[in-house]
Amino acid sequence: MSGRLPRRDMARVRPGRPGRPGRAVFWAVLLGAWGVSQAGCAGRSAGVMDPVVRRAMETSLYADRVDWPAVDAEYKRLVADGGSAEALRPGLAYLISAMGDEHGAVRSAADGLPIAWYTGERGADALPWDDGFVRAVLHDTSAEFSYALLAGGVGYLRVVGIGPGDVDAQAAQIREGLLALKAEGVERWVVDLRFNGGGNMNPMLAGLGPLVGEGFVGGAVDAEGEWVRRYAVVGGVFFDSGRRVSELEPGPAIGAGEKVAVLLSRYTMSSGELVAIAFKGRAGTRFFGERSAGYTTGTGYEDIGHGLVMTISESVMADRDGNTYPHGLSVDVESTFRPERGGGQDAQLNAALEWFAD
Repeated sequence: MSGRLPRRDMARVRPGRPGRPGRAVFWAVLLGAWGVSQAGCAGRSAGVMDPVVRRAMETSLYADRVDWPAVDAEYKRLVADGGSAEALRPGLAYLISAMGDEHGAVRSAADGLPIAWYTGERGADALPWDDGFVRAVLHDTSAEFSYALLAGGVGYLRVVGIGPGDVDAQAAQIREGLLALKAEGVERWVVDLRFNGGGNMNPMLAGLGPLVGEGFVGGAVDAEGEWVRRYAVVGGVFFDSGRRVSELEPGPAIGAGEKVAVLLSRYTMSSGELVAIAFKGRAGTRFFGERSAGYTTGTGYEDIGHGLVMTISESVMADRDGNTYPHGLSVDVESTFRPERGGGQDAQLNAALEWFAD
């Protein structure tokens, strides 16, 4: 594919196209995995573009829609007295917002916490959030993966966000759920991503590998349509651009025709959306709930000095068929997510169970 990807419409790229060598792409949640040291925040003379702005211009997925000289001038004005990370915050927030990068941030290199982020309006397709739910549920670091055997022999897997930790141990929790449910004879599955606010994708996909299916399952492409990330499942084992991310043994064996219902909500974001995209194009799979949050870009990792790293969007997530998702995932059967309603009042789960019964 030649030219840049459309900004508002879903695009297609060729799954077999190789990525360009030497381009390091980093999902926002894998902080620290790759680092590219930059020159910090020096060089703010009027005739020289600030190095932070220049690096954003060189790597941003949205570079072609930004008036860079104007942004550079305003950024320099905002950080003129910037001798510390805190003093740089207004300029950095302005830079991210000027790019229209809803997934972009500048973070502390020490702990990964954001100090500057997008402050503009969310996209027209975005559904409103309940900030209390986000704080109480999505930011609950004690939340863990859970599974259950539902009536009718349906296997239920709730995959929540996963933070930094032992990938093998985290993936093993999910895989143990698959093994236990398969031992009960499960052949119909619910993957609940409605409470998944992101995190490390590797344990999620490593644990779910046998259910996702064999072969190429997606990746990420840059603005020119070049593959910069490629994901595959081989023998039930998940590989990230040729790298095996976990030492989990293969299994259980899950038939390619076994039905999978994927539940999404407006709170499914970032790596949670990537997991959902890995199921796109899988036979016998349907999506229920709401359009996801739309944090469906891969971000870089740039050291900008002052103990800060810039993680801005450099690529967009794509599925096994080459479809890209610049603004989140839509669903096959739509209904409003009401987290306070459980049991028999869960509209998305009920719709999935009805589909299984057909």
